[in-house]
Amino acid sequence: MTQKVQSYLAIRRAMHFTLRSSGEELLLFARHVDSLGLQEIPSVDFVLDWCTSAPNGSHRYAYIRLSALRPFLKHLAVTEPLTPVPSPKAMGRPGMRRQIHIYSDEEVVRLLAATACLTPTRGLRPLTYYTLFGLLASTGMRIGEALAAQRDDVDFVRATFTIRKDKTSSGRVLPLHQDALAALEAYVRRRDVHHKRRKSNALFLTQNKGTGLTYQWVTLAFRGLRRHLGWNALAPVPRIHDLRHTFAVRHLLDWVHRGEDVEARLPALSAYMGHKNPHSTYWYFSAVPALLSATAGRFHRYARHPAAEMAETVDAEEAA
Repeated sequence: MTQKVQSYLAIRRAMHFTLRSSGEELLLFARHVDSLGLQEIPSVDFVLDWCTSAPNGSHRYAYIRLSALRPFLKHLAVTEPLTPVPSPKAMGRPGMRRQIHIYSDEEVVRLLAATACLTPTRGLRPLTYYTLFGLLASTGMRIGEALAAQRDDVDFVRATFTIRKDKTSSGRVLPLHQDALAALEAYVRRRDVHHKRRKSNALFLTQNKGTGLTYQWVTLAFRGLRRHLGWNALAPVPRIHDLRHTFAVRHLLDWVHRGEDVEARLPALSAYMGHKNPHSTYWYFSAVPALLSATAGRFHRYARHPAAEMAETVDAEEAA
């Protein structure tokens, strides 16, 4: 089964689908089938049992597993018609999407300031996290994109940041604000002095070994900072990825408040953030109460537009 999954993934990835997390789930399923010595998938119940078998797995995780399996099973059923394909409703509804935390300007400032407390305080580590979190806040890029970046991906002459591979596999080039560029330049100078014989050309390096910073290390550091700032009591609890959400929401709110044509500008924001289509960006309107409120206020102003009031006056005169 592992061979069939690998062949399927190769076909999909050749079509520019990255399938990172879903690909991992498919391989886990294939290894499970192979470990039982099975040549075929026996039944729908077998698939659903695996989806719910993860230790401490939530209902949402079971739904995610099923969503990853179904396209593969449908693909397999073309050549193996007896392949069981569960209904997309077999796991019920996935539940509510996680509530997001929108950082205030003050919270971003406090987060960046708190990185100075990371040990060793005079080492490279505090500046690494200061620069990393500042970059995420100012560009809205994904944490994985920042950690995958190489030293040469920052063009200090053109003031751009190249993301070689994102969720759509196409990559993109982001223009950088001068403040973000200056912060990156200061970090790179310090990084190159600290690691004269570095083992990696990754942009963000670890304190001691000079290897590329990993998501696990970043998560541990962020959790420590969050605890230090007393944010664990907030609801929802702030996450690293919420810096990206905040970037998107701030731009959308700014456009709404300025009365700009949000629909016309949305494709540009979607492309900048690496969304495959604007639908992913539209989600923020339903996810953030402030956006719903601003949109409702704009509609109310539109409803009270002079043209609408004039129409009401004409109607009243005709009625008289």
